[in-house]
Amino acid sequence: MPEPTTSEGQAIRARLVRRRIDRDVLSVLDSPIFWDDGRDYTLFDTIRSLRFSSEEGVPFAEIVDIVEEELTERQLSREKQKKVFTILGWYFECPRCAKDRTADKFEDTQFYLWTSTERAEPILQSSGPCIPCQQQPDADEFEIRNEYYTW
Repeated sequence: MPEPTTSEGQAIRARLVRRRIDRDVLSVLDSPIFWDDGRDYTLFDTIRSLRFSSEEGVPFAEIVDIVEEELTERQLSREKQKKVFTILGWYFECPRCAKDRTADKFEDTQFYLWTSTERAEPILQSSGPCIPCQQQPDADEFEIRNEYYTW
């Protein structure tokens, strides 16, 4: 098992191990990355690092592909996938409000990862609305309630 190369990656891993992180989640985050600078990294090293993401925090397609491959190979549950994405700090687009939110801001949803040679950045999207959208009534439902109470 490779160790994180960066001091920040090492500190994050140590903190999560002390908190008894799920073994499956840990195994995904321990996945090796062979970067073009000749050094070996793990997914822990990608957290909050501009070396592996754009200035806006969107991970590079190569990183998304590695995560997707690891999740598929290990067949993690939705809840464990959500933990991986939350630890990585990735943002997913809500299909209702179109805001980008961290994975922990969604409940009972599937996360989609798309990469393409035609796009510079991957697309990270959720199959369902974020928690704030779920807590707000739909516009149609709101109008019907208003109509009922204002006669």
